[in-house]
Amino acid sequence: MARKRGYKETNMEESKKRTTLDRFPCTSCGLCCKNITGIIELVGFDAGNGVCKFLDLETNLCKIYESRPLICRIDEAHKKLYSHIPLKEFYAKNAEVCNALQEANRMDKSFRVIITK
Repeated sequence: MARKRGYKETNMEESKKRTTLDRFPCTSCGLCCKNITGIIELVGFDAGNGVCKFLDLETNLCKIYESRPLICRIDEAHKKLYSHIPLKEFYAKNAEVCNALQEANRMDKSFRVIITK
């Protein structure tokens, strides 16, 4: 019997299959949502322990995904706030931050964000 694949596994596979930069290849590791201390735009979202109060800790998914803050929407944030930075460069910087956060938290390498050339 085949094992049913979870959202995170499927999302990681799909993000790594992308060959164009049409969308940031988030792997849904959840670390950005678990480390929001010091992010001014997210002060009211902190559950008191640096974790976003809208992160479902059982599923690792955002409870307000469709209405999440702009800072949590990489592609939309680029269009509205950072369009002066080339998209590829913006993605590369975000991937660098994501991967550094993953390394610091000893997350499995399968979650690394890969930006294709």
